[in-house]
Amino acid sequence: MKNGFLSKNFPIPKYLKPSYLGISFSDSNIKAIYFDKNLPISEIKSLIVPLDKGSIVEGKIINQKEVINKLSLIRKEFDIDFAFFTIPDELIY
Repeated sequence: MKNGFLSKNFPIPKYLKPSYLGISFSDSNIKAIYFDKNLPISEIKSLIVPLDKGSIVEGKIINQKEVINKLSLIRKEFDIDFAFFTIPDELIY
């Protein structure tokens, strides 16, 4: 029995094999890069969403509504339910 038979007839659920979206925040914009390896030909897309001045200052979110609205645009553009990103340690503690 070949592995192709199983993956063809019993595909891995999407939540176990997600597409990847990386997000980077800066004071002036939010950058996103999308990688979908589930397609026959891997697809990479990127997007830069500008932020209003003062929404993020020195890495700290000041205007939450603005950032949420921009993240919603990214979600609609890539049609995803979740993303992976990191937060600097000095902002957590």
